[in-house]
Amino acid sequence: MIVRIILSILVICIFLPAFSVAAEFLHFNADVNKDPYKIINKHLVELDGNAIEAPDCGHIEFGPHITQEFDHSLKRAVFQFHLHLDHDDDLCKKQDRQRIEIKVYNKSPEWLKARKRDEYTYSWKFKIGKTFQASNSFTHLHQLKPVGGKDKNPLLTFTARKNSKDEVGYFEVRHAKDSRANKLIEVNLDRFVGKWVLVKEKIRFGLHGSYYLEIMSINTGNPIINYKNDTIHMWSENAIFIRPKWGLYRSLNEKSMMKDEVISYADFYIYRH
Repeated sequence: MIVRIILSILVICIFLPAFSVAAEFLHFNADVNKDPYKIINKHLVELDGNAIEAPDCGHIEFGPHITQEFDHSLKRAVFQFHLHLDHDDDLCKKQDRQRIEIKVYNKSPEWLKARKRDEYTYSWKFKIGKTFQASNSFTHLHQLKPVGGKDKNPLLTFTARKNSKDEVGYFEVRHAKDSRANKLIEVNLDRFVGKWVLVKEKIRFGLHGSYYLEIMSINTGNPIINYKNDTIHMWSENAIFIRPKWGLYRSLNEKSMMKDEVISYADFYIYRH
């Protein structure tokens, strides 16, 4: 309990010391007394729109694919992102993949759209289940994607992979430059499964950008990943802006290795310096 209290204070301190008149800040979390889609859109959409990419249209029987529940570990409500192996697809368009994601996009408030030379901090908590199954294709948990320009590939991706069904698998952070993706970080996936983790991502966007990533276990407070690069390419040619996405987006190329999944998310923070 003491560790969780300290970590909650830490999350607040991530942001408060750097506040200035020009700084802008957003925080939202689940509330079991409210519609989860309305909570998300209230914060990520400026006027009329939908910041949720869900397979609801093809799986009406299940209903909304983001639900909420009270988490006894965090002692608060959390979002649950659902994908069903045999029923869901990609927005009723592509059948070889599935997604349930939330995003910043064209109809989001302008300040949420990262432009060249902008600096942002993103922070959130997430948990993948104890029996989570990745595959040797992509299973994305977070993306930074360009809007506009030639390159539609994510600039940066958190993804889970495994080469065989019996393998533990690994969590990796991939970075793309000129349409070529390279692995920045790789750790064993068992450091994530069944555990709440806290993510802090601090980015300076640009051709000569910077990227800082810290992921720690909420239960123990121990770091899982601590990465810093002050000379990294963090922009896509002719992009209008870069947007964050969170959720679950996966290929169905290896269905025999996969199953229904639920990913839990909580405490989304976005801070523009």
